[in-house]
Amino acid sequence: MNRLQAQGHLLRVVGTIREGWGKLIDDRTMQVMGERDKLLRRVQTKYASKREVKPRK
Repeated sequence: MNRLQAQGHLLRVVGTIREGWGKLIDDRTMQVMGERDKLLRRVQTKYASKREVKPRK
């Protein structure tokens, strides 16, 4: 796991917390921010996995 993948996983956690907190306090803006963080996580982990250097055979 590289640094970009680790950041992506952290964004997932933060996004889940924000989304849950937004639902708890009935704040749609906070929910959207959480959904945005989770989307960024998906993009970042996909991008990071493609950037990894794979050994040649």
